[in-house]
Amino acid sequence: MLHNPPFHIDGSSGGNIYGNWNAANYEAAVRCVLTRIRSTTSGRALANSIRHRIEIVPYDFRNRPNQCDAGANIRPPRTVFNVSRAMATDVFAPATPTCAAIAGQGTGSGSQLQYTPGFFVPGSRLHCIDPGPGMAVDEALYHEIVHAAMNSAGAATPHPLRGFLQHFQSFDEYTAVIVTNVFSSETGRDLRGSYPGTTPLHDPAGFYARNDNAFMIGRVCRLMPVLTRELARVPCNFNPFREFYRASAGLTPHSTRANTRGTSLPF
Repeated sequence: MLHNPPFHIDGSSGGNIYGNWNAANYEAAVRCVLTRIRSTTSGRALANSIRHRIEIVPYDFRNRPNQCDAGANIRPPRTVFNVSRAMATDVFAPATPTCAAIAGQGTGSGSQLQYTPGFFVPGSRLHCIDPGPGMAVDEALYHEIVHAAMNSAGAATPHPLRGFLQHFQSFDEYTAVIVTNVFSSETGRDLRGSYPGTTPLHDPAGFYARNDNAFMIGRVCRLMPVLTRELARVPCNFNPFREFYRASAGLTPHSTRANTRGTSLPF
């Protein structure tokens, strides 16, 4: 049951953005996608980790360079965690200079998600997103809810990534992509290996042991223990959170599907 947090869907603004708009149809479509997400173990884990309100509204491209996209904006109080004022751009109304210059205290915030399902549905009159790993209609919304979960936990950290991980752009996007990959793996789909691109993830079985991923996954687990401990229980092939907690317990990590019944794990 998706009772935490209260998702509030409001399609009323779409009439000012798109022609021939029906707010009720939009709201029904978003509810349908949410129902699909909550039917999975990873979807319930994500929803149950959030303690702040999430508002979902149509994507407004009128003042944005990319007309087709989705986004998660933080509602005050700002939740940016442990970043300099100059980097605190991950805030609600980022075009407002005063707001964009203030870092939050990491106490958690609600979010407004801008998301239009038709962007991601081939055959829709609004379809404009190229297909690729992580870009299905439910994967796109799941990705944005991960950002909302980070906002809620006070864990939003827009630090850019360098070196082997620069193709994920930032810590926030790395987290959103990898958590969504658990959802994609549970639902039997290809995994995403970059952001903002949709390059397929290379060698998913060796992901946790490669480059800096073990360190990064550990960082995600420390910032978001409620979410990651539940994700570790998801019975899917790709699950680096399961590998982290198994390693923390002194067990041999596994990249393949794990049976955790009868096994003493720290989650």
